[in-house]
Amino acid sequence: MILKKVFFNNITTIFSYLLLGMLTILSFLYSFILVYKKYKNYEYGKFDLGNMTQMVHNTLNGHFMVLTDQFGTNMPRWGMSHVDPVVLLSVPFYLVIKSPLTLIFIQHTVIFSAILPIFWLTKKYTKSIIASFLLVISYILYPANGYTLIWTGYHGVSFVAPLMIWLIWFLNENNYLIKSSHNQRKSDFAKHNSTDSFLSRLKYKIHENSYIIKIIIYWLFIGVILIGKEEVGAILVIFSVFLFFKNKKLAIQTGVISFIWFFLAFFVIIPHYSYLRQESVSNFISHANVTDTDSSEPVKADNFFFIRYSYLGNSYAEMLKTVITKPHYVYDSLYNQERIDTIKYLIGPFGYLVVLGLFWLVSLPDIAITFLSNEPIFNIYNHRIAFVISTLFISQVILFAYIGKILHRKNLLKYSKIIFISYSILILIFTIYFSKKSENPLFLSGESFIENKLVARVFASSVIDDGGPKKEYILGEVRDAQIPQNSRNCLDYTMLAVNKYNPQIYTGPDYLGDHTSMRMVNAVFPARYWDSDMVIGDIFEAKTIRPFGMDDWTFNRNNYIDMFNLHRYSHLYSCGHINVFTLGNSIDKYDFVSADEIKYSTSNKVKIGNVDVVLIINRIPQDINLNSDFDNGDVVDFSILVDSDSNWRDNVTFFTLENDKTGDKFSFIDYLSTMNLGEIT
Repeated sequence: MILKKVFFNNITTIFSYLLLGMLTILSFLYSFILVYKKYKNYEYGKFDLGNMTQMVHNTLNGHFMVLTDQFGTNMPRWGMSHVDPVVLLSVPFYLVIKSPLTLIFIQHTVIFSAILPIFWLTKKYTKSIIASFLLVISYILYPANGYTLIWTGYHGVSFVAPLMIWLIWFLNENNYLIKSSHNQRKSDFAKHNSTDSFLSRLKYKIHENSYIIKIIIYWLFIGVILIGKEEVGAILVIFSVFLFFKNKKLAIQTGVISFIWFFLAFFVIIPHYSYLRQESVSNFISHANVTDTDSSEPVKADNFFFIRYSYLGNSYAEMLKTVITKPHYVYDSLYNQERIDTIKYLIGPFGYLVVLGLFWLVSLPDIAITFLSNEPIFNIYNHRIAFVISTLFISQVILFAYIGKILHRKNLLKYSKIIFISYSILILIFTIYFSKKSENPLFLSGESFIENKLVARVFASSVIDDGGPKKEYILGEVRDAQIPQNSRNCLDYTMLAVNKYNPQIYTGPDYLGDHTSMRMVNAVFPARYWDSDMVIGDIFEAKTIRPFGMDDWTFNRNNYIDMFNLHRYSHLYSCGHINVFTLGNSIDKYDFVSADEIKYSTSNKVKIGNVDVVLIINRIPQDINLNSDFDNGDVVDFSILVDSDSNWRDNVTFFTLENDKTGDKFSFIDYLSTMNLGEIT
């Protein structure tokens, strides 16, 4: 009978782990496929996947943690008010596969690995494999996890937050590393091995070494978690308060070390390197057409992100005083429906009772950072709430433990399994409900897949198309042009040019910044348009100029004109919103063609909006494909578009002529005159 029970238990255990492994692997693969699709659709960008990849790339090339900031200057990461060197742990993996996706792959691995400690802890306190599986499924489908996995790319804080779950499991399994337990074992060894002193000493030595190893593992956990982001020190200080009730000495050590790291990051490292950002802003202003220089002052503060909390004060002390003495002011400033919805999406999947677990209080620093911001960063699709996710799941396990103790005191343990299973079913139901309501991308994609739809349709709203239905145009006809955007095909050709020329000093739009990250300088246009080896311009790019409060089109237009006046760049390719220029002797016709020299004919006159313009064709490529040679002109050509009634220099427009299966395709961008965008097919 005993053997039968042991056999049954072993079979159940093996089957449960096989099922858990399959669930984890399938979820991981499905999630990563969605990430790959978003990456191929250019939906991540320089901020922040491109920045993280560039740091790894430059570190491997002798420039430790160096990246290009928002205004075009290379500096260590802490010059951008972030201290998160944990990204360097990915260096060995990056050496194997040099791709931004390598970082996301590693982060996915860590996030999904937390399934194991969640399963083990839940099983320990509920004594139910079913309840454990249900909570694991809830973790996979949890709304904020879906956004972390699919939307946010890679962030140090998202990488280390799941390690908190592993840390709690490790402490729980090892009696929170209490030294008294170790001393008791020492006396037990002596008692049971009095006749064999050598054996006694050997066993004690093994145990002693085992304890030391466990202590080392604990501090490795703490060290890796701390370097995830600058505010994590504050998170671990609060964690040490919880640890104090289990292991006072270890808690005090953890609290002191964590506070020192937090203090150094916020009050020493970030302020010390802020001058680099101030110099970068000044350099950008001196080259670009920034007219309101006073608007740059908040950007030059000791911490770049002070601007998010300016309504609270101009220093940490003022901000803290406002929060404490004027809570009603904070409430009036920040209360809105989006924040209420975020709270619902975070705790609603647990049936709201998770707040009784209290461990979520450990994430208060991140809650404060996001909730108090006057920018909309307190939401479930923001990476800054990563620790909120992990601490909530730990809180749920703690709540299971509380319930188990209550059932034990009430002599209701015989009902415990059905209670825990029922509770876990409710959590899963709530999770599914809030995943659907919050439009969790992982859940919606899975739902679509189950309904036999193409996975790509989940991203239909974010995949950019070519601007609507196609129309047939005959060269010479006067027609209103369609308005194109940046199709994936357009961006693929653009990246073909980048990879071919491999510029080490590069500037381009934010949405290409992850694909262009593996180089020394990876700026956001129009930053560094004055000295880059390659310039990819998008006149609607606003990332760099947003802090100055200027109109993106007007600002970028003036910088375009300045770049043309440098006479240092040669036009290479244009499509959608994109214009590609390479460093070299300018051969563009705007150097020597004026409106007076244009000969009008019905064969080259087209209408863009309300403006009649002249199309000058140099040559038409014979064929176009992703293997075409840019140098030989197979893919690219350019002409200029001139409004005869205006100054010709202000009406220069670059465009590319392409030949595809449907006929000659003329893609052009009227950047410098009427703001119209057009495509003639």
